[in-house]
Amino acid sequence: MLLQCGIAAGIVQGAIDSMWAVEGQLGHVNQFLEDRPAELQAEFDALVARIMKLAQTPLDTSTDYFIDVLDARAHGAELCLRAANSALMHQGARGYLMGSEVQRRVREAQFVAIVTPAIKHLRKEIARLSTEEMPG
Repeated sequence: MLLQCGIAAGIVQGAIDSMWAVEGQLGHVNQFLEDRPAELQAEFDALVARIMKLAQTPLDTSTDYFIDVLDARAHGAELCLRAANSALMHQGARGYLMGSEVQRRVREAQFVAIVTPAIKHLRKEIARLSTEEMPG
């Protein structure tokens, strides 16, 4: 699952880069959008640091570690969706065109959200593991 975070990372960074690409031309109106590139970049950088820390101990079999991995994967998928959607909003109609890299990233982000384990499965497993009785 940590490897799947790499797919999300590429999509998120590409989406952020697409936002910056139109900042000079459209920044005067894009400033009113949510999920601006600097904010997304800060969230993304923090998530990457978290994933890199998790990757240092891939053989950890503790429940807490696994919940952290599941949560990082879910956060990556959710950030993918937000970043790709924001890139589309920042680019406007040019981002909607079929040949646009932004339009492709929207589809890729949706794939990350639904590919096994999908966000809904990740959340279900996190809930299950979080409510298991702890040994007394």
